[in-house]
Amino acid sequence: MLLTLVVTSFMVHQVVTRFRINASTEALLAADSEAGRTLEILRDDFGQDETFLIVAAGDVFSMDYLNRLKALQKDVEAISIPLKTLGLRKSERGLPPAEEAHAASPVGDEDFGDFAGEKWSDAEGWGDEAGGVVVDEVLSLINLRRTVWKDGVLRTDGWLHDWPTAAELPELKRVVMSNDRMVRRWVDREGKSSVLVIRTAFMNEPDLHSVSAHLETILEKHRAPNFRLAQSGSPPLNAALGRTVQADFERMFALSTLGILVILAFLFRHPMGIVGPLLVVVQAAIWTFGTMAMSGIPLTMTSNVLPSFLIAVGVGDSIHLQSVYREYRREGMENRRAIVRALGGTGIPIVYTTLTTAVALLSFQMGELESVRDMGLFGAFGVMMALLHSVVFLPIVLSFNTRSVLGATAVKDGDVVARALGWCDSVSHSPSGGATRGRNFIILTGLLVGLVSTVGATRLAPSQGGVEYLPLDHPARVATHQADELYGGVDDIRLLIDAKDGGNIKNREFMLALAKLEGEILAYRDPLTGGEMATSVISVLDVVRETHRATHGNADDAYRVPDTQRGVVDMMTLFENSSPEDLRKLVTVDLNEALITIRVRLKDARDFPPLVDHVVAAAEAAVGPKYRVRPTGTVLTHVSVILVLLWDLVKSFASALLVITVMIILLLRDFRLGMVSMVPNLLPILMVLGLMGYSGIPLDMSTLLIASIAIGIAVDDTVHFAHQFKAYYDLEGDVDEALAASFRHAGRAMMSTSLLLLAGFGVYLTAEVTNLKYFGLLVGFTVIAALFADLVLFPALLRVMYSKKARSAGSGGPQGD
Repeated sequence: MLLTLVVTSFMVHQVVTRFRINASTEALLAADSEAGRTLEILRDDFGQDETFLIVAAGDVFSMDYLNRLKALQKDVEAISIPLKTLGLRKSERGLPPAEEAHAASPVGDEDFGDFAGEKWSDAEGWGDEAGGVVVDEVLSLINLRRTVWKDGVLRTDGWLHDWPTAAELPELKRVVMSNDRMVRRWVDREGKSSVLVIRTAFMNEPDLHSVSAHLETILEKHRAPNFRLAQSGSPPLNAALGRTVQADFERMFALSTLGILVILAFLFRHPMGIVGPLLVVVQAAIWTFGTMAMSGIPLTMTSNVLPSFLIAVGVGDSIHLQSVYREYRREGMENRRAIVRALGGTGIPIVYTTLTTAVALLSFQMGELESVRDMGLFGAFGVMMALLHSVVFLPIVLSFNTRSVLGATAVKDGDVVARALGWCDSVSHSPSGGATRGRNFIILTGLLVGLVSTVGATRLAPSQGGVEYLPLDHPARVATHQADELYGGVDDIRLLIDAKDGGNIKNREFMLALAKLEGEILAYRDPLTGGEMATSVISVLDVVRETHRATHGNADDAYRVPDTQRGVVDMMTLFENSSPEDLRKLVTVDLNEALITIRVRLKDARDFPPLVDHVVAAAEAAVGPKYRVRPTGTVLTHVSVILVLLWDLVKSFASALLVITVMIILLLRDFRLGMVSMVPNLLPILMVLGLMGYSGIPLDMSTLLIASIAIGIAVDDTVHFAHQFKAYYDLEGDVDEALAASFRHAGRAMMSTSLLLLAGFGVYLTAEVTNLKYFGLLVGFTVIAALFADLVLFPALLRVMYSKKARSAGSGGPQGD
């Protein structure tokens, strides 16, 4: 016991000092996935892609607003706070990739995140910016590039390089509001808000959260009734999700513990019966999260279900063992002997139920998503720790019990649990022991429910949310939707286009191909609603057209690709000489690779695959075989996740089902009973998947786990019930007597653990993150469905399969469960 407490104290220290939460979508991807590799190439070639977006609402074209905007930008540029990973890429931090996941964010030329940074190059004027600062660049109406021809020189000064007077504001408003590249990109259509985009140095997710928190203090300082500020963008959204998940994590852990404590008090009615099981599950959870912390594995939007899962599922072993121990104590057995007998009678089924749950969780190793694999690995580790504590730590606790029978009383006819179990037995049983209408009705009902549920399961649709996980009134969600509405989107698709042998970015044919591609992308409409999907396209083409217009008297009809190859080369050379850092945001130093950023409206990830397919196909057709097209960006990250969700579900569930079936057959040593026992294991899964399909609950990173977790829960009850049935049927040879014994010895513990599961997962309904609410609802439904399948349908099936008496010549009998 002392050793256990020492290890637990050490693990608590690890959780407090090293445990991390990463709510970004990129944290879900495997480091070796195609999407992950392409995203890293983007960062290698164009720098940091994490950007903060500040929406500043007010009268944009007023001196008060512009002065406030200038002061805000100055304070943001001066941010200086201690950060552990400032300026470091993943490979330079010496930490596991999963902890350092970054969510993709818009990058492109003069758009949300249009400053993709610099590739680390020694080329003069390219990438020679100083490092070591938190904020690399801030763009706003004040310093946005405005390409003009002035005094025989191409100028790329900011829009407000020459600070306007009050008298000049009407003309400034006219010029800005007539510029298509400004309206809905940097200023809304009404001139009532503008945006600042902030690009930071490379850093890990926790440090980005720190920057977001510090930025919020700056915004609070500058807020005024006529200057309303809201923070959006990928890092603030992930920070908000991280804070919300952490709050849910702490609250659900506490509520699960409290709920189980109350139920344990109701069941065992003595401190000794409460302390043991509670310490078992709490220590198992702490050991699990401590191990995650030491391994550098963060809690993600997938594994955030682990706290209550480990507490609720892990307590089952303790309940079964302690229930049998209590019965022996009630019969007057000496304490030590009661512990030994309880371990002997429940040990095998407890080990098998734990192994089946662990197998169900380890089946996630078949998945492609890294966060799913982590969830399976540490979930399995957690239930094994619960087993270890149940068979080692709990008996030590019980050894201190000298007199108490843990609230055990004689079971009376009026006992609620006894009446419920009696009803479950009676619906498929007649006094004569023959076939009954009730038994047939139960089986037909189960078959019908299974068929209807299967149809519903075919309606499952994968999804990958982000902002939708937050409550409707959460500031981060409100700000994100506001930015999407005012500025035409907050997500992006990016294309990396690099020239192969014979290809060249600095030529007219390539520019014409980009112009054609731009038109096809902007013309695309949502197949379901007919609404716009892409609202802007940013590329090196913009530089060429801007420069061409500037050198032709700023005439609108000159905003086009020059008529000759020499004209294209001249335009790019002029711009490079004037603003090499801006050109660097769009092409690499060797002019061999170009970045295209497509801003898209905020949608569910499942709505994006057709758009992505259209964009990639259009790009490949436009540029031809001399160029390679590689898509990336926030949208691609989300799409990459949902494209493997269903396949991950199928692979993990199929592997879990196969292994668990074999394990149950080996445990029961009866092929027929093992196969029949899979029916009550599968029906709850079909029912919960059917419920998801009919109710429209999406298959996301949390609900993906439901099938494998459900089979782990269902198998627990089935194994205990079938183990008792097999033992008594072999002994007595009578199906009704064997079932009656199973109800007596396993039924009560099954109801108790189901009640504990409902309490443990019921707390998810209090979560702020919506996908956790869905998860709690679905697991609660699964628990009820599994209890029905095991206590009502399973006995009916057994009476059909084992209707004849077949007394065995054995002696002894089970010692209880």
